Amino acid sequence: MSHRDLKYGHLTSFSISNFTTFGDVEFTWAAGINVLVGENATGKTHVLKALYALHKSVFENSSVADRLRGCFQVSNNSSLIRSGMMSSSLAASWGGERLGVTVAPNGNVGWSSSGNQVDVSKPVFIPAKDMLAHSAGFVSLVSSRNLSFDETYSDVILAAMAPALNEVARQSSEELLQLLALNIRGRVEVEADRFYHVSELGRLEMSLIAEGWRKLALLYQLIANGSLLPGTVLFWDEPETNLNPALMDEVVLVLLKLSRMGVQIFLATHSYIILREIEVQSSPTDEVRFFALDSTAEHGTKVNVAATYLDIRPNPIERQYASLYDRSIQKEIEAIDSAEDRGVSSGRAIEKD
Repeated sequence: MSHRDLKYGHLTSFSISNFTTFGDVEFTWAAGINVLVGENATGKTHVLKALYALHKSVFENSSVADRLRGCFQVSNNSSLIRSGMMSSSLAASWGGERLGVTVAPNGNVGWSSSGNQVDVSKPVFIPAKDMLAHSAGFVSLVSSRNLSFDETYSDVILAAMAPALNEVARQSSEELLQLLALNIRGRVEVEADRFYHVSELGRLEMSLIAEGWRKLALLYQLIANGSLLPGTVLFWDEPETNLNPALMDEVVLVLLKLSRMGVQIFLATHSYIILREIEVQSSPTDEVRFFALDSTAEHGTKVNVAATYLDIRPNPIERQYASLYDRSIQKEIEAIDSAEDRGVSSGRAIEKD
């Protein structure tokens, strides 16, 4: 496949038909932050990877079939067709341009495009697993061996290894870099294919740094080297993984600041704190949209859109937290009742003596 000279901007919509867990669904994206929520196996990561594969294919002028196979780590793209269906399709829009993709039963992938040409930037995908501590030799190993890592892992290492921008070029990002440096108590350096945390205490390899800090260090590096600049697109799968809740407000603050700079962001999360921090910290001028994925046996995963956290339906995260609160209150009541019963029994025993 070749789409030479086709250029795209921020993603505006995405339609899916019989792809992995999905039946027929349509997404209309916000230019700011888009948040996918839902139970396990509803397809949140699949949406991120499918979007990333199409966006990366267009940016690189590379094969959509290869990008789908690489991002989903499947031997044949026919595995991406929803069970029981004969074919599947995807269609993404960037402004006035639309790219349609079909997957046939034999795994062949076709494509078509229409509309006006607009600019595109290189997308960034941050997977749930940290890679800064595993960067040494990883990219060369993946390129020469069959490993069970999809290409988002090598892609994020390559993005992080790009040389840092000079001070003038990164001037607009300096506030974010200072905020992240404060939270990780240092900065990031790259030497060959290894990453280091540099602070007043010295220079440490990333494998010696807490994984939560490594998440922030990765953001630091991607901002410092220009991978995340106005007009770019960030896909981040489960930003809360291995992150202390005390740092989640800082992560959300950075994401909101990035979106205000013009970075379009797509998140998949299971975190109540991340969701509520987005709700609390966002302003009326921030473009934030929530997408609740709900699995149905007959029609596959369906999608409900919400403008605020309180409008998310269904919301299994809220439901579980409410259940936990109710059960903790019930346990306290039972403990009080039990203590009172023991007090009465003890009093009767003394009276009898």
